[in-house]
Amino acid sequence: MDKKLTVMEMSKYLGVSKEAIYNRLRRGTLESITEDGKKYVLLTSSVQREGRLPKRTAVTSAIDSEYVDLLKAQIEELKHKNEKLENDRDRLYREKENMLIESKHQIEKVYKERDEQLKTILTLANIPTLGHKIESNEPIEVVEEIEIEEDIVEQMCETFEDWELLEDRLLVKGYTSDEQKKITKKVKKQLGKSLHVKMSYEEIYIKRDIKLKKIIGKK
Repeated sequence: MDKKLTVMEMSKYLGVSKEAIYNRLRRGTLESITEDGKKYVLLTSSVQREGRLPKRTAVTSAIDSEYVDLLKAQIEELKHKNEKLENDRDRLYREKENMLIESKHQIEKVYKERDEQLKTILTLANIPTLGHKIESNEPIEVVEEIEIEEDIVEQMCETFEDWELLEDRLLVKGYTSDEQKKITKKVKKQLGKSLHVKMSYEEIYIKRDIKLKKIIGKK
C-alpha cells in the first residue's frame, strides 16, 4: 500500500507550497484519502520519482533572475536600435524630399532663364513672339539653344536612385567607427574632383554603383 503523508509533509517532500499541493489534488495529479476527517496525500511511485528530482535552490533562482535581467536588457537594446533605424529612415525620406524640391526649383529656374534668352533672341532678330504666327519661310536657328536646355534639364533630372548616403554605405559594409572617420575624410577630399561624390544639406552622397576604392583612389 502506498505511504500517506499530510499536505504539509507532501509540500516539504516535493519542495512546493501547500497551495500547490491542493491545486494538484484538484487537478487529479495527486491522489488523496481521508481518514478520521483528515486528508492525506498518497506517496505513489510516480510521486516518489518526482521527489528525487533536484530541487530549486537559491543559486538556481539567482541564475534565473540574472538570465531574465539579461533578456530584458537585450530587449531594451533592440528597442533602441529599432527606434534609431526608424529615425534614420524618416531622415532619409526628408532629405530625399528636400533634394527633389530643390531640383524642381532649379529646373524651373533653367526653363525661365532659357525662355528669357529665347525671347531676347527673337526680339533682336525682329521675329514675332511665339504667340503670333511666323510668316517668314526661313527656319529659325534655335536648335543649339534647345539642345543646351535639354542637356541641362537632363543633368538636373538625374535619378536620385543612383546616389546613396556615404554614412549608409559605411554602415552596411560594417566598418568600425575609426574606419568610417578615415574613409569619410578621404571621400571629402574628392568633393569637386570626382563626379561620383557630391554634398547636399551637409551630407555626403556617393554613386551607388561605384566602389569606395575607386572613389578614394585606393588600388
